[in-house]
Amino acid sequence: MYESFLQKGQSVRRKVLWPLAVTLVVFLILFLIVFQAYLQRELTRHLDSHIDFVDTLYRDFLDERSATMLSLISLIRRDDALAQAMRDQNREELFRIALPLFNEPLQDQEITHFYFHNPDGTNFLRVHKPERFGDRIGRKTLTTALKNLTPSSGAEIGPLGTFTLRVVVPWQVDGKLIGFIELGEEVEPLIDQIADQANSQLAIMIDKNLLDKNLWQEGQKMLGRRTNWNLLAGHVVNATTDLQLLDELPRVMALASRNSVDLEIRLKGSDYRGRTLPIIGAGKQSIGLMVIFQNINSTLTDHRKSMLLVALFCMLLGSALFISSYIILGRTDKTLKVARQKLLDEIEKTLLTNKRLKVEIADKNHAERALQRAHDKLEQRVAERTRQLDQQNDLLEKSLAEARRSKDRISGVMRSVDDAIFVVDADDRILFINNYACSLFGVQQGEVLGEPISSAIKDSSLRNRFLSTLNRKVGGREFDFEINQTSQQSPQIMHAKNSILNSPEGKYEGMIFLARDVTRNRSMDRLKSDFISVAAHELSTPLTAMLGFSELLLEKNALTEQEQTEYLQIIHEKTVTLTRLLNEMLDISRIESGRKLELFFENCRVTELFEPVVRQYQKKARERDIKINLAQPDLFLRVDTAKISQVMENLLSNAMKYSPAESTIQLFGEAENDSYHLVLRDQGIGMTPEQLRHAFDKFYRGDNADRAIKGTGLGLTITRHIIEEHNGEIWLKSQLNEGTEVHILLPLSA
Repeated sequence: MYESFLQKGQSVRRKVLWPLAVTLVVFLILFLIVFQAYLQRELTRHLDSHIDFVDTLYRDFLDERSATMLSLISLIRRDDALAQAMRDQNREELFRIALPLFNEPLQDQEITHFYFHNPDGTNFLRVHKPERFGDRIGRKTLTTALKNLTPSSGAEIGPLGTFTLRVVVPWQVDGKLIGFIELGEEVEPLIDQIADQANSQLAIMIDKNLLDKNLWQEGQKMLGRRTNWNLLAGHVVNATTDLQLLDELPRVMALASRNSVDLEIRLKGSDYRGRTLPIIGAGKQSIGLMVIFQNINSTLTDHRKSMLLVALFCMLLGSALFISSYIILGRTDKTLKVARQKLLDEIEKTLLTNKRLKVEIADKNHAERALQRAHDKLEQRVAERTRQLDQQNDLLEKSLAEARRSKDRISGVMRSVDDAIFVVDADDRILFINNYACSLFGVQQGEVLGEPISSAIKDSSLRNRFLSTLNRKVGGREFDFEINQTSQQSPQIMHAKNSILNSPEGKYEGMIFLARDVTRNRSMDRLKSDFISVAAHELSTPLTAMLGFSELLLEKNALTEQEQTEYLQIIHEKTVTLTRLLNEMLDISRIESGRKLELFFENCRVTELFEPVVRQYQKKARERDIKINLAQPDLFLRVDTAKISQVMENLLSNAMKYSPAESTIQLFGEAENDSYHLVLRDQGIGMTPEQLRHAFDKFYRGDNADRAIKGTGLGLTITRHIIEEHNGEIWLKSQLNEGTEVHILLPLSA
C-alpha cells in the first residue's frame, strides 16, 4: 500500500510539463492570430487616411486650376479689342486677337480648350479648333452659367471621352451680356502629379453610360492611347499611372463588385492595397471611379519583422521556461521521494506505537476513554481557534498599518504636485487642500480645513463660480480663472476642472477640484494668433504689389521700356521679400518638427562672409551711417555662407527697423581664443528686461501693438538656431532708449 503511494509521486514532472507545453503552443498561435488581425486593421486604417489625403489633394488640384482659369478669363475679358470683335460678331478678328493669347500664356498654363459662346449658348469660336463653330453647347457648366449669369466650373466628360475641367464666365460689357468665355484643361495629366505627391498608383474610369462607343474609340486613337471598350463591364479606363495597372484592373474590379474588401495587387515587385472613390462631375453626379492603390511594402515588412522577433522571443522564453521547469520539477520529484519515504517510516513507527497503546489501555473503562477523547478534541479545537484568531489579528494590524501608510503616501503626493488640488464634502466644507492651492488662494491649511469653501476663496466672482459648480453636482466641468499676483505684471491664468466623489452605493459625497497654471499656454496661443495676423499682412503686401504691377504690364501696351523695367524690378523685389518670408516659415516649421537645418559648410574669409551683406545695406540705407571694422579679416571660418548671410540680414534689418534715421550702426569683430567674436551695435529704441528675456522666443515681437514696424517674430528664433547649428553662441545686451548689442561667437576653421 505505501509502496504504491510512493510510486504515484514519480509522475509529477510529466503531469506538469505536458500541459505547460500545450499552453505555450496555444498562446503562440493565439498571438500570431491576434498579430495578423492587428496588421489588417492597421493596413485598413492607413488606407483610410491615404484615401482621404488623395481625395483632398484631387479636389485641391481642381480648385486651384479653376481659380487660375478664372483669373485668366478675368484678364481676357478686360481686352477692349476682343470685346469689340465679339460685339461685331467678327469671327476672323476675334480669332486673330485671341490666338496669340492661346499660343503663349494659356498653353503655358496647360490650358487645352478656349471658347467664345454667344449669349444663347451656341458656339461662336473655338480658338483651339477654329474650323468648328455654330453648334449649341449643352454642357452643365455652360447651361449653369447661362441660367444664373454667374461663373460656373467643374469636371465634365467630352464627346470623345476626354475628362476636362472647364470654367465658363459670362462676358458683360457696360451691363450688357455679349457672350461667354470658356477655358478648359485636361484632367488626366493631373493624375500623375497627384500620384507623385501621394506616392500612389491611380486609374481614372468613366461610366460607359455617359459615352458613345465609336466617338470614345476615335478620341482615344487620336490621343494615341491603348483602347479596349470591353476591358471592364461598366466603365472604360481613361488614364492610369502605370500600364501594368491597366492589365490588373479587370481582376480587381471584378473582386470589388463581389465584396467590399480592400483591393490588393502587386506591381513591379511591390504590394499595393487600394479602394475605389467616386468621381463627381460638374452636375454633382457620379461620372466614374478613381482607383487608388497605396504601396504597403514597408508596412508589411516592418510588421513581419516585428511578428518574427516577438514569436522568436516567445519561443526562446517558452523554451527557457520549459527547461527550467523540467529541472526544478526533477529536483522536486527527488525531494518528494525522500519525504514520502520518511513519512512511510513515521507511519510504520506510529502503527507500532498504537498497537502498544491499545494493549495498555484495554483494561480502562469505556467512559474514561470517551471522556479523554472528548477532552483532547476540545483542547485541539481551542488551540486551533486561538491560532486562527492570532493570525487574523496580525493580518488586521498589518492591513491597518498599510492603509495608514498608503493614506500618508497619497496625501504626500497630493500636497507635492504642481497643480492646485482641494476636496470638499457634501456640505461644501474643505476636507483637503494641498500646499499649491493654499499659496494660490493666499490661505493657511490649518485655517480652512473643515471650513466652507467660501473661507478659502476671497474673490467674490471666483467664489461664485466654484459655488455654482458645487450646486450643479456635475463632474467634468472646466473653466479658466485669473489670479492677480503682486509680484507679476500680468495675472496668472488657471484652468480648473472637477470630479464627483460618490459612495459605493452611488450617493454624492463631495467633489475634487484641480487647477493647473496655463498662463504660458494662453500666452503662446495669443502669440500664435498675432503671428498669423502679422504673417497674413506680410504676405498680402508683396502679393498686392506684384498683382497690381503685373496687371499694368498686361493691360497697358504703351508703357516705355524704362517703366516696364521699373515695374519688373518692383515685382522682383516683392518676390524676393515673399520668398524670404516663406523660407523663414519653412525654417521654423523644420525647427518645430525637431529636424536640423540643412547646412553646407565651407571655409570662408571673415571679410568675404560679412562685408558683402553690410555693403548691400549701406547702399539701401543711405540715411543711416553703417560702419564696419573687422580685425584679422583674413581669418577663415567654417560656415554655411548662405545661412550666415541670412543671420546678418535679419540682424541688420532689425537694427534699421528699430533705430532712428541719421543714427549709427556699427559692426566690429575680433578673434577670441578659438572663435571669432562679432558685435552689431545700434542706437535704437532698445529693450526692457522683459522683452530681452523673450527676444529669442518664436512669434515674439518687442511691441506687438505697433504694426508700423513689420515682422513675423521669427527672425531672432531662426538666427539663434542657425548659430547653434554652427556650434556657436549668440546673446543680446540692451537698455531701453539706449540701443542694442548683438554678440555672436563662431568657431574658427581648423
